[in-house]
Amino acid sequence: MLNRDQKTPQPIVSKNYYAALSEEILSTAKLGKDTTSLRRQLYYIRHTKIEKSLDTDALKKTFWINIYNAFYLIILNETRRHYVSS
Repeated sequence: MLNRDQKTPQPIVSKNYYAALSEEILSTAKLGKDTTSLRRQLYYIRHTKIEKSLDTDALKKTFWINIYNAFYLIILNETRRHYVSS
């Protein structure tokens, strides 16, 4: 999105900790690496903190879409490993 005074696009979603964490989980899952420590961080976050921090629709969408896609990949990878080792 461009402002009148800008010549380069600015990100629609400003970074915050929870959006960055969801991005990191997704990136790690895409690479097929272990996401246990990142998922542990997510597990210990109080939902009230997430609700307060994700204060725009763009941040909420970014966070939840990243989490959804990451867990899809995590489950897919774990299922593949299970069937390969069987």
